[in-house]
Amino acid sequence: MITTYSAEFKEQALRKVFARGRRSIKEVAEELNMNHLTLKGWMKKKLPEAVRGAVKRERRPGDWRPEERLAALQESHGLEGEALNAWCRERGLFAHQLDGLEAGLLPGSRGHGRGIDERPGTAGPQGAQPEPRTGIGA
Repeated sequence: MITTYSAEFKEQALRKVFARGRRSIKEVAEELNMNHLTLKGWMKKKLPEAVRGAVKRERRPGDWRPEERLAALQESHGLEGEALNAWCRERGLFAHQLDGLEAGLLPGSRGHGRGIDERPGTAGPQGAQPEPRTGIGA
């Protein structure tokens, strides 16, 4: 049996589901005595296209596709300090999130470390030597 709902009922159901707090869509649908998939379908139709597009763009850097990771690494390469922070702000991320973008691009990569040479026997930025320890306990 196919159930048809009035426009008023749909509006009330959508207001209730969008203001549901921590409850699931399925819980709200059960409370309204309706199928949760029907309610989800109404939600998709009600949600404006602009909002859906914004939600899709707001992904964490760890969820980016490899080509998006590579583009971000290429664009931010060589930036430091305030220039790097400004670049990150424009894209809605933090500088520390760039550290893990290389992981997964190449087999065995561990992250780029923003200019840190990770070869065995080196410590710190490329070409830097550790300072000799002096003082008590050196």
